[in-house]
Amino acid sequence: MRWSTNTGTPLVLAALFLLGHAKVLLADKDTKQEAAPRPIAFEAPTLNSEPLNIGSRRELFVDNYVIGALRGGATRHLFEMTPATTETKDVAMTHDADWEGPWCRYAKYIQDNGVIKAWYMGHHTYQANKDFKIQGGRLCYAASKDGRNFTKPTLGLYNWMGSKSNNVLFDDVTFKAKDGKGWIAAHQFNPFIDTNPEAPPAAKFKGFSGQGHHCGKTGLYAYKSADGIHWEIASDGPIVSSEYSLDSCNQGFWDEERKRYAVYFRHLRNEKGETGIKAPGWKRDILVTFSKDFINWTDPLWLIYHRDDGRPGMDLENLYTNEVKPYKRAPQICLGFPARFNGSVEPMLMASRDGLHFYRWMEHPVIPKSAPADRDKIRSNHLWQEMVELPDEPDRYSMYASENLAIKGAHEDGSVPRVRRFTIRKDGFVSVRAEAKQGELVTKPLFFAGDKLTVNYDAQLGEAGSIRVEILDDKQRPIPGYMIKDCAPLSKDEIDATVTWKGGADVSSLAGKPIHLRFVLNHADLFSFRFTD
Repeated sequence: MRWSTNTGTPLVLAALFLLGHAKVLLADKDTKQEAAPRPIAFEAPTLNSEPLNIGSRRELFVDNYVIGALRGGATRHLFEMTPATTETKDVAMTHDADWEGPWCRYAKYIQDNGVIKAWYMGHHTYQANKDFKIQGGRLCYAASKDGRNFTKPTLGLYNWMGSKSNNVLFDDVTFKAKDGKGWIAAHQFNPFIDTNPEAPPAAKFKGFSGQGHHCGKTGLYAYKSADGIHWEIASDGPIVSSEYSLDSCNQGFWDEERKRYAVYFRHLRNEKGETGIKAPGWKRDILVTFSKDFINWTDPLWLIYHRDDGRPGMDLENLYTNEVKPYKRAPQICLGFPARFNGSVEPMLMASRDGLHFYRWMEHPVIPKSAPADRDKIRSNHLWQEMVELPDEPDRYSMYASENLAIKGAHEDGSVPRVRRFTIRKDGFVSVRAEAKQGELVTKPLFFAGDKLTVNYDAQLGEAGSIRVEILDDKQRPIPGYMIKDCAPLSKDEIDATVTWKGGADVSSLAGKPIHLRFVLNHADLFSFRFTD
């Protein structure tokens, strides 16, 4: 992976946010990239791979990484998210303020010290309007302590039609590009909490915003803030060139697992590999750039996909947003919820172990257009990161999705945009499932660390549902004491259940040795497993 060269004196991270400095990435007319090695997570399941060292990491089944074989009635099952409520009027947030507008979208939800904080775009219409105050976008802020109801504080920061009694932080003409060629558009602003231990308190919150092509040409700029309310530009120039078509919610974060920053952003390309707004038959797609220090950024790379149905070729989809972020319970895996766009929006699931190659689930969206309510309207049904945990729902994550947007002006019936909370079981994105016909999952050979095995499972799909586990040696022979006949069946619905055999739960004697796990399922879903102390 190539790093851009910084022609100035190298600066430490703290100095970046005091002085402001970033390397501008330039886009080629036809973006090319060398083929990257195909990851094992893309390959067909096999029992004959080199052992995987999973340590004490939690492993999910969102790709082929740990799967050695699926036998009998065992298949993988892609889940949908569950609406927290089906009442149209009972939603987490209603965008009914005048300054929010009928096209209120692009959002981010962050859990910070027990408070769920939301940043979102207020916008009135996609169509040209002589009054720029109405045409332009405004970044708004809301917060919730229970995750069910958001309040919009009066911040007193922004003058809307002669009053500062609103929750607006800034708008499309608050920050000007350093080259003087335009204003840095706020409408796809994307913040995150920087968990890098070297980040200074004055830059606890970071963000990205900017434009390219038809919505302006400033490029993607970096922001910083101590409190998430008062923001300032953190770079002298864009970290991503204005040559890219950046009209999307471009996601950034500090990746603790890989010790780097990542920014996923939108551009356009066609099946021939031609890029940009002038490429015939272009579709929206996603690139990524990485940085170790927030100063020097890698050359952007197109994401590389593998479909769950195994079809070859590029097979481009219109992916409007990306919503990529490390998964909290298994941070070695990045989960994304890109919005497949065909007039209306369908959030899909994809997963990666290196941030570049994504196993893409296209069987069905995680929130269908039929979910309540008004999700089939143009550019409605976006699903926004991050996953938040509510105290009274410890086994589930909540996420928020938009509905009832009006892109070309207010709805004739007077209804307004809304945000609905959806939930999903922890690790519950893709399971290995067996129903009436017994099924088996055998993992690839593994090295692990820990003294017990825990699983996330649901054996309540039918009568006499159960999961039993057998540990095999590197020759796929059952290990005495850990055989199927010795395993106590798991027959409940549990997030972190400890597997026991007649000798108990202790597996420490096998740690550091190559083993396979064999799961036998009856009327059950298996969502994840983990060795732990």
